[in-house]
Amino acid sequence: MLYARLLFSARADIRSTEPPPGSLAPSLSFLHGAFLPDALWWPLVDTSRTLLLTGVLALVKPGELIQIFSGVAVAICYSMLQIWSAPFRMPGNNLLSLVANLALVLNLLSSLGIQVNSEYAHNAINPDLLTVVLFAAGSAVLLATLLTLFATLSRRLTPEQLRQYLLDEAADGGADDG
Repeated sequence: MLYARLLFSARADIRSTEPPPGSLAPSLSFLHGAFLPDALWWPLVDTSRTLLLTGVLALVKPGELIQIFSGVAVAICYSMLQIWSAPFRMPGNNLLSLVANLALVLNLLSSLGIQVNSEYAHNAINPDLLTVVLFAAGSAVLLATLLTLFATLSRRLTPEQLRQYLLDEAADGGADDG
């Protein structure tokens, strides 16, 4: 709620190109700096996703298929919202977030398969397939991280531009272009 209140009170200054002196916008840049001005609400969305997946779904029929299925549905919805909104300033961060969200969906789907195998039909879903899916999900996140890092390093950035990229700050010299 504090996130929402702070971002709401400074929303006009955050969206302006030059916030007035004494504005909260520069002080709140740790909340909104990595995001496009129109997506300053994204930290709230991400926090709600975390609370839903770790808190609320823990109360939905624990240990039953409906709990994991609900998690899959929530993860897919948030992945689609992330694809639709592309909230990050830097395209590499949007890609990395997408891959991480899809890896979460794959992990939850694998958990669903494991639950089906253990509760309802032994080996109804090939355990080797589940292992491959889990390995692929983890590998995809690692690969996307390395690709975005190599793409950034291949642009021959100055040390200051690299610092801005790694800290996810808006760069004046074009470090956050495509």
